[in-house]
Amino acid sequence: MKTKYILHYGDYAVAENERLYTEMAAQGWHLVKRGQRLSRFEKGTPTREQYRIELLGPGLMNDEMAEKAGQKGWELAAANGLVHIFRGSGKKKLPALGDGPEQKAVTLKALRRDYRTGFAVSILSVAFMAMMTGGSLTRWLMFPEFYLLLGAILFMAIGTLAYGAVRTMVLYKQLRAGTPIDHDRTGNVMGRKVGIYAICSLFVCLLLLCGLTVLRSTQYDMPDEADGPYLTLSDLGWEGEPMADPQSGESRPDTVQHENNLFAEVWDTYEGVTLGAEQEAWMYTTVYRLKAGWLEKGMDEYLAAGALFVKDLAEYTPVEGTGFDAAYRVEGGFEYIAVKDDMAWYILYADPGNFSPDETPERDVLAALAAKMQ
Repeated sequence: MKTKYILHYGDYAVAENERLYTEMAAQGWHLVKRGQRLSRFEKGTPTREQYRIELLGPGLMNDEMAEKAGQKGWELAAANGLVHIFRGSGKKKLPALGDGPEQKAVTLKALRRDYRTGFAVSILSVAFMAMMTGGSLTRWLMFPEFYLLLGAILFMAIGTLAYGAVRTMVLYKQLRAGTPIDHDRTGNVMGRKVGIYAICSLFVCLLLLCGLTVLRSTQYDMPDEADGPYLTLSDLGWEGEPMADPQSGESRPDTVQHENNLFAEVWDTYEGVTLGAEQEAWMYTTVYRLKAGWLEKGMDEYLAAGALFVKDLAEYTPVEGTGFDAAYRVEGGFEYIAVKDDMAWYILYADPGNFSPDETPERDVLAALAAKMQ
C-alpha cells in the first residue's frame, strides 16, 4: 500500500488541518495516522469525505463518544495529544463532544499547559542559541557555514515554537470565553507553501556550502618551508627529532590543517622537536586571514577569548615595536597574540626556557613572526 507523509499545521490550526485532510481525501490520500509534525496517508479511491477536529483533554475520548459520533456518520480517523480527527460524509454535523463543564476544564488545562510549555521551551532555546553564538569568534571562524546552518535550524525551531505557543494561547482564551472554534478559517495556504520552499532552499544552500568547505579542507604533513603565513620552529632556530606522542610513545607528525571558508582562510599547525637532555620545543599556531573588514575590529580580544589558558586580554602584556597593529604575550606563560590588517595569529609555544627557574622562553616569538611577515 502506497503511503505519503505531509507536514501538517500545528495543533492550534483546526480549520487549516481540516481543509488539508479533506483536500488529500479528494486526491485519494486518506489519513491513517497523525504524528507530532507529520501526518501519514494511504493511497485509495478519491472521496468527498469531510474531516472535523475536536480538541479533547487527556482521557476524555471513550467508546461512548465514538458511538455518539458514529450515530451521525463520523468515525475517529486519527488522534495525537489533544487533537482528535473525525472522518465522515458531512451530511450530518459532528455532535458536540467533551462539552461538559468538567470535560471542558480538562481540555482547557491541557491547552494552558501546552502553550506555557511552548513559551518555556522557546525561552530556553533562545538562551541556548545565545550561548552558542556568544562563544569564541575564533571557533566560529573555523567552520562558519556549520554555525550558520545550526543557527538557521535553531531560529526556525524557536520561531515555530513561539508562533505555536501564541496561537495556542489565543485558542485557549477563545475557548475559555465560550467562543466556539472557527472551522471556516482559511489561513494563508500560498504563504505557507512559499515559506516552506524558501526554508528548504536556504537549508540546501547552507548544506552545499558546508560540503564545499569540507571538500576544500586539507590536512598534511608540515613542509620543510612554510606554505602559509605561519611560524615554524626552524624560524626560531630549533632543529631536532620529532617529539614522541605522550600516549603511544611514537613520533608525532608535524601537521598543517588548512581551511578556506566564507569568512576566513585558516591555518592550524602543530610542530614539536626533541632537543636532547630531556628538553623539547613545541608550538601550536592558528592563523586567520579575514575576508570581511567587520571581523577585524576587536580580533585581539576574540583571540584571547578563544585561548587555551589565559582568556582575558587584560591579563596579557602588550608588546610594542613589533610592527603589528597589536601584539601581546603572557608573562611566564605560553600564549602569544598578534594582529595586523586582515591577519591574526594565536600562538601556543614552549621551549626549554619556559621550564627554567625564571620561566622565560629562550626565543622571542613575536620578533621572529614580525621578521617573517615583513
